[in-house]
Amino acid sequence: MFRKMLDRIEPLFRPGEKLEKLYPLYEAQDTFLYTPGEVTHGGTHVRDALDTKRMMSIVILALVPCILMALYNTGFQAQKIIAAQGAAFAPPETWWNGAWRYVVMDFFGVNYRIE
Repeated sequence: MFRKMLDRIEPLFRPGEKLEKLYPLYEAQDTFLYTPGEVTHGGTHVRDALDTKRMMSIVILALVPCILMALYNTGFQAQKIIAAQGAAFAPPETWWNGAWRYVVMDFFGVNYRIE
């Protein structure tokens, strides 16, 4: 289905056509979804079915949980320091001064109070 659609719009991206400047975007989408049809005509060497673009896409997907945990941990550690410095829970009318953090932490059930 996608292959037919990509083949149908491909002529619009050829040199001299109205969308030729967008060819890199077309080619990126095409090679992300399907293996390129070009082959090496030089000497033989080891080939893998996994090309660099696909491998890096897997790397990016694998990094997502690490990034999310890093964001959470950084915010949690910053919140612990703010609480340790004696920042008391402020009334709702002062939320623009940073008290909104405590409301969010309470919502998620995180104990930010230092005993």
